[in-house]
Amino acid sequence: MQFAKGDRVRFLNDVGEGEVVGMVDARTYMVRNAEGFDIPTPEEELLPAVPMGRAMEAEAMRLKRSASGGETGRATASRDTPPAKPLVQIPLRVRARGDVGLHVGFQPKEELDPVVGPFRVHVINASEYSCFVTLARMEGDKASTFFAGKVEANAAREVKEVGVQELEEYRRLFIQVLYYSATPCELPLPEAVELAVTPARFVRPGSFQENPYLPCSLL
Repeated sequence: MQFAKGDRVRFLNDVGEGEVVGMVDARTYMVRNAEGFDIPTPEEELLPAVPMGRAMEAEAMRLKRSASGGETGRATASRDTPPAKPLVQIPLRVRARGDVGLHVGFQPKEELDPVVGPFRVHVINASEYSCFVTLARMEGDKASTFFAGKVEANAAREVKEVGVQELEEYRRLFIQVLYYSATPCELPLPEAVELAVTPARFVRPGSFQENPYLPCSLL
């Protein structure tokens, strides 16, 4: 069943409900849960939060409006809007040895003077599995999501650029990751961890080191 932005949905493999806030790709929705986290979720893992009869009725009405031209204006606006520039997926130089590893790295934009910033934030998926990743910065008990999306197996993705003055806002990062493979099509429960970032390390000589994943120095 297809969902639209603003629809209330239930998670098939979890408790609670969420709201559809966007799409990752043709078969994956971005769902905001009750705690405010944006979770990429495949269509087959979602159920409508309203009774099935009402959901089917709403879907039928939507299709009827579309067939009668009721959605022409929205379709035209969609065609006039330029597509968003995709974030780059960077193949890794080495392949994982069967283990699962997710890394967050900060790359100085100015390699010759790294401490002046800004810093590119990379999510590195050093595993044989694709994954959905949500990154948020924590302010007390409040989480502000700054990236939610897919990272292919054995690939890295640049997700954010952070200035020197912004580093204090990224002292605490919340990371949620959901690994999956095409066969079998089975999703485990997501893993979550809180990561502490020390801004003082960004101004120390030698903090940015070579790594086995990307051809640049990372912290």
